Amino acid sequence: MKTLFIIHRLWLEGKIKQGGIDFIVRYFEENHGLTYKIEHPFEDYNFPSNLKLAEQIISNHQSKLKPPFIWFFEVYINLSWTKKIKPIDIVFASDPLNFFSCYLLKKLGWAKKIWFHSVDYSDHRFNNRILNRIYKTLYKLAVNQADLTTVVTQRMENLAKALTHHQERIFFLPNSPLFNHVPKIDINDRKKFHLALSASKLSYMQWDKILQVLIKLQKDYPQTILEIVGFIDETSKSKITDLNLSANIICHGINPYNEALAIISRCQIGLSWYVTDISHIYWGDSLKIREYAAAGLPTVCDDITSTALEMAQWQAGFIANTVEEMAAKIAILFNDHQLYKKYSANALNWAASTDKAKLLANIISKL
Repeated sequence: MKTLFIIHRLWLEGKIKQGGIDFIVRYFEENHGLTYKIEHPFEDYNFPSNLKLAEQIISNHQSKLKPPFIWFFEVYINLSWTKKIKPIDIVFASDPLNFFSCYLLKKLGWAKKIWFHSVDYSDHRFNNRILNRIYKTLYKLAVNQADLTTVVTQRMENLAKALTHHQERIFFLPNSPLFNHVPKIDINDRKKFHLALSASKLSYMQWDKILQVLIKLQKDYPQTILEIVGFIDETSKSKITDLNLSANIICHGINPYNEALAIISRCQIGLSWYVTDISHIYWGDSLKIREYAAAGLPTVCDDITSTALEMAQWQAGFIANTVEEMAAKIAILFNDHQLYKKYSANALNWAASTDKAKLLANIISKL
């Protein structure tokens, strides 16, 4: 089988941010023959587009164009590079723009099947009415013309099914990790009073409120440590110093994926508190909460994501929407060892039920 993934990549501190799509790429690389990737930069256009086989770069191009013109040029790149490696058995896209290239590839006879993986959605993706209309038109085209559509949340599944008559082609595939790839540390060997906060961008988190939670916990649990995995800007760092929290916060920065998982898995509790004004967070799936669960960490988080609601149903953590609630729920897990053991076991069971390898094996059989 020959597979092509067409992906937009977010770069942070000169490194590609790994996400839920990479679990799918890794699964194909390990189980289904030749796996090519066309990767385009997202937001930071100082990085080139690349055609890769595994991690070997076959072709690359550095464009001087900016949005929206670069998006049209990316379609040309996708077609010209795919011509070099055709025919493709499965071509995969995770956003409407890249789906359009996949649609053209199938029309040209260069790709047999299209897989559209809907990782997020936004009612107002752009600050431009025309671009928003194009975005929604392409999204509807994707869920109607793809041979298979996967969605990462139940919210998005409901939306996609409302846009198509081919509901039998739509499957739930959350941003869950490959379960066996996530370290599992014995409960007694985890670092007590250590909270894990994993975030590709701290701007997605309610940082000021998280700091207030830490201050509140300090009164009764001065040994509390917050371990941050991900990019943290200088303004956010300065707040740590201003609030005299330097001794209670460890900033690990951006780490290779396996190292990041190792850091998370040694903590006691996962923490997440998303901002409320970014629509793709509402529609999307929290990879971070699912990674905490796969490591056996109960999570304390807000309720903006459907992932949090799913977590609560499994009793794999607590939902809290105020500083007082979040500090109180964390304190419960600090104090009640039996409850902690129960929630840790529930987290593992939840994560095992959405193991990416098992879900993919079932979904691929539908193509």
